[in-house]
Amino acid sequence: MIIESLSPSMRRRCSFLLLLIPVLGIIVIVFESSRVDHSSHPSNVLSSVSASTVSETHDIIADTHNETLGFGAVLLLSLPSRTDRHDAISLIAAHTGIKITKTIYGVVSDDVDKKAYPYGDARKKFESDRFYPYLGSWRSHMDIFRYIVDNRIQTALILEDDLDWDMNVKDQFEALARGLRNSTIRRPFSEEELETAPYGLDWDILHIGCSQVRIAGAPRDQAFTVYTDEYRAPNHITKNPCNPFGYFCWEGLMKHAKLKENQRAIYPTHESVGLSAFAVTYTGAQRLLYQLSYKELTDTLDRSISKLTMQGAVRGWTVIPPMMGEFKVDSGKDTNLNVKADMFSKDVSNLKGHGPGLLRSARQSLTETWEGDSANYWVSEKAYWGKQEEKADKVGR
Repeated sequence: MIIESLSPSMRRRCSFLLLLIPVLGIIVIVFESSRVDHSSHPSNVLSSVSASTVSETHDIIADTHNETLGFGAVLLLSLPSRTDRHDAISLIAAHTGIKITKTIYGVVSDDVDKKAYPYGDARKKFESDRFYPYLGSWRSHMDIFRYIVDNRIQTALILEDDLDWDMNVKDQFEALARGLRNSTIRRPFSEEELETAPYGLDWDILHIGCSQVRIAGAPRDQAFTVYTDEYRAPNHITKNPCNPFGYFCWEGLMKHAKLKENQRAIYPTHESVGLSAFAVTYTGAQRLLYQLSYKELTDTLDRSISKLTMQGAVRGWTVIPPMMGEFKVDSGKDTNLNVKADMFSKDVSNLKGHGPGLLRSARQSLTETWEGDSANYWVSEKAYWGKQEEKADKVGR
């Protein structure tokens, strides 16, 4: 052994150190096991930026232009059977530089064990034919919240599979991040928010695409922030009058906030219905999973969330007009819930579909790209072919 070749004095010193190593090892182990993380946002949550990239010069706002729009993950919620919608979202995501982090497969009501039904008034609703399909929708969202909690994702953008968004979606989300950062109706961003969270962490749910919005009564109706979004569609495209069921109602709120054509408003969420596109924080996913699964469910999912925000049990922000929205082809393919039988007889192409008021629809751009001149691979080769024909003629002579 090497130690035997040393002098007697050096041998004594090494022996002392060898005796000390096990003691030091015990000390280290005890120290590590005694560490407790008391922060509300643990250091090992998955944020939009890794700890190794955080520096004094890193601008977290720039992360809104990355593949996940500055969120820790972009999650697609879709039934396994709707492969048509999987294809569509993959195409427009690739077309706009967005990466779907994971697809969480939706659940149909028949696959929910009766023992796993939620406690509360909603259980009675689910027993009726009209509301039974909403049971699967509830379970699907609980699964996505649980995925966020299990994987400790700091913020996650959740997209349903029938969406359309703008080609300038990254610029729009940058504008939203700056709007939240400069807002006078929320506390200043904390150090953690400034370093890791473009949209802050003072919320549970962020409504980006919803179908119905009502704000709190006076004086809270004056609590909103207006910010500039140069890629917002003008009023004649954006405004969407309420239908008989009271959905797509935001034109009144745009007037209330006196929005210019290049502005959006951020309201503290009060009664926002619809979950086409929304985000949740890690804490928000825990809170929603507790309130809507562990505790009770009082109504259909979006109505239950709306009630929780009105009660103050869940907090969030709602963007008006919405940044994303549902794409429809006006047939039975538009929904997995209740539809009339005759709607399934319609065979409508995606190319004839329509969506929300967008300045530059990603779906429309997709069609223009693949149906335009670029779809003909041989257009750019014609000049070359002509030269080859000339050479062939000369050779033939």
